[in-house]
Amino acid sequence: MDALFKTTQARQFAVALYVLVSAFSFIPFFYIPAAYEKALLIPHNIFIWIVPGFAVFCALWRVYKSSSLILPLEFKRILSFGLLMLAGSAVSSWSSTEGWFYNGIFLLSGPVFLFSLHQFKPSSRVLHNVLYIILAGLLLHATVALLQVLPGRLLYALIPHPAKPEPLGVFAQRNNLASAMVTGIVLSLYLCSTPGFRGRPLSLKGIVFAALFGCSMIVMMTGSRVGLLSFVIAVPLMLAARYKQFKLRPLVFVAVIFTLGSGSGVGVATSDGLWVATSKLERLADEGRDARQHVYAISWDIFTDQPLIGHGIGSFQHVFHDRAAEYLEREGGEPLIGHDRFSHPHNEILLWAIEAGILAVIGIAVLILAVIMQLYRIGWQRGGAMAALLVPIALHTQVELPFYYSHYHWFLFLFLAYLLFKPFSKTLRLKCSRTMLSVAPVVGGLIFISVLLFCISTFKTSRDLTTLLYYHDVNLEELRAAQSHPYFGDFATLLTHQVLLNTDLKNGTNQSVYDYVAWAENYLDSVPDVNTYHNLALAYYYIGNNEMMEKTVAQGLYFFPKHPVILSVYERAKLFEPYPEHYIEKAH
Repeated sequence: MDALFKTTQARQFAVALYVLVSAFSFIPFFYIPAAYEKALLIPHNIFIWIVPGFAVFCALWRVYKSSSLILPLEFKRILSFGLLMLAGSAVSSWSSTEGWFYNGIFLLSGPVFLFSLHQFKPSSRVLHNVLYIILAGLLLHATVALLQVLPGRLLYALIPHPAKPEPLGVFAQRNNLASAMVTGIVLSLYLCSTPGFRGRPLSLKGIVFAALFGCSMIVMMTGSRVGLLSFVIAVPLMLAARYKQFKLRPLVFVAVIFTLGSGSGVGVATSDGLWVATSKLERLADEGRDARQHVYAISWDIFTDQPLIGHGIGSFQHVFHDRAAEYLEREGGEPLIGHDRFSHPHNEILLWAIEAGILAVIGIAVLILAVIMQLYRIGWQRGGAMAALLVPIALHTQVELPFYYSHYHWFLFLFLAYLLFKPFSKTLRLKCSRTMLSVAPVVGGLIFISVLLFCISTFKTSRDLTTLLYYHDVNLEELRAAQSHPYFGDFATLLTHQVLLNTDLKNGTNQSVYDYVAWAENYLDSVPDVNTYHNLALAYYYIGNNEMMEKTVAQGLYFFPKHPVILSVYERAKLFEPYPEHYIEKAH
């Protein structure tokens, strides 16, 4: 009877795991037209957070049922990572509510989701079934990207289509698509090498080879240099690690190589993606021709200024552009880093080092040590394969911040990390009464409900903001309500002030222009935003303060040399009367 109970319980949690993984694999295809200025304006980035909420509930229910807790062997180091990162964030100051809110969610969700997955205790068969589900999702991502480059805008109402045909997937960003596609390639290779692959239905084998072909084709079409680099590293690593398994099945190996080569060849032949990616790499290697080297040099200089406690969560934009302005002035005043405002240094570790200081760096080092120790522990065949699965997204974090723009990447990466840490996990018996343990599922239920309510609330706010950003329909009541949201608050405040300023400029009134000036001066102290410099200079001209207009333009050009948006102030000012004649020359 006890064995039957355990079997039934195992089946229930296997089903729960299938539901959980299916959710995070297919939620990204929930498409509603959205603005992309903020991550949580995108619906699938909101609702994918239901996944960790559900995982926590199931995990705590399993703890209650089994009176035990399953932990990875490296749980102390993983926990230390989270605590050190939180400590670093707490010790440093903070200049952004959004930054604290966002970083806090990610820091807490990582270890919690990872530990929750361990409680499911799936069999090898169930775990491989789950990987087929993930791969099916990655195949769909490749399909969406392919439809985006084909003529005719196929499935226009069901998938996002960029203004010009290009492979972006549902992520609206080439590098995010590329790192997901390389993950799909190495996952296909891994599944082909497993002992149970031979006995799988033909349909599942078809999914694996279709994903291998489609993902390799799309990687070559994206023109992503991080995609190309991760492809060059991860694919040979996976093939080398699983060489013995492939050697036992030579026909499968030949089919794999043929499919991989065919997909890559089609991608190269039908697009200029490979040329674009390689030309970017050449530019990166050419001294002074790529902005990244300047960004990294400035960022490292900032870190060494205050390495112990950092500059504060959310402070990067301000401290970076302060230092970048000095750097560019020394280099002749040329826009060596381009015209974009940098909200991060294109490197996850460097961002944490700058904002949270040495504690965060130590925390990341502890986590890397945990990964290395586990890779060594599980041996070359499995460890090499797990390393190959982690490489695409891990490498991506060193040139961008994929997790902040695509939460799918975050949970995919965490699940792959779970595959790494699952071997040698240990079970701790909890010597507690059933009454005490009954608190666990209650807490899990409350967490799940809280996450659901948060997702619903955030979705409503995101749609209110999208009404303005995407459909250009102004509703000031909705904008003001959005200002109370912990994530959207600062952004909604900015939009509200811009709308009110534009209303004054359009109607020739002075109801909000002075409020805008006061807000913008304070805002620019922490966020050197190009559009705000432009609008503030215009507001000063509108109220007749030409001296402050000149000062604002000069300050904006100091941070962003030769920026066309800031220089366009003079052209825009011609729309208002009276117009001082000495500005006409500057407009030309």
